[in-house]
Amino acid sequence: GLQQIKLGFHVFVYKSSNNILMSAGPSLVGVTSGHVAVAAYVPAEKIIRGFVSFVNPILIGFYPYLNRQFQVSQGNTMRLSWMIVIGMFFSGVLSAGLIYFVGDFLILTVLGAGFTAASEILKVFVWIIPFRLANQALGLCMLIPMGRDKATSFFMMFSSIMSMLLAALMSIWYSVEGVVLGFVIAEVFLSVALISVVFEGRDKYRNKEGV
Repeated sequence: GLQQIKLGFHVFVYKSSNNILMSAGPSLVGVTSGHVAVAAYVPAEKIIRGFVSFVNPILIGFYPYLNRQFQVSQGNTMRLSWMIVIGMFFSGVLSAGLIYFVGDFLILTVLGAGFTAASEILKVFVWIIPFRLANQALGLCMLIPMGRDKATSFFMMFSSIMSMLLAALMSIWYSVEGVVLGFVIAEVFLSVALISVVFEGRDKYRNKEGV
């Protein structure tokens, strides 16, 4: 049991990092921008969290199959995994664009006229969707099956810390919109970092196989 906990520790860190970030968001907004800003931030955050969480079961469903396939043929499985990652990213772009244009109507219909300030925050927050979906796909469909869970968990935790610091810094000039923008920028940097880990793992595999 202890050995299994040790083996799964980095996956635990990977999965919990996003939860820490999303849970700490309202507290950070409250500290940096006040309780009124929290009332505008939380509705937008709930919409984004609900949409991103909806995709998790799909990626978890892919994970066992891809994990087995990586043991058989990493080269062929990499192509399938890249298709999933790219598909998730562009699905996120389409979804973000849709929410961006219907956000005002959505906030007004679901929450009422008292929460119209949340629609402006939502228009910034939506752009985290494509990068968050791509990052989740990179982790579950590529990096963890490749055995790169340690590097993945490190970058996920580092990104969560960086996003909180960046959001707090940007809130000085842009209030709650700055907090959200800080989260989005950190997610973009995380995508770049995870992609670099993928290519590093691929090169190690090729060197090992003598390709």
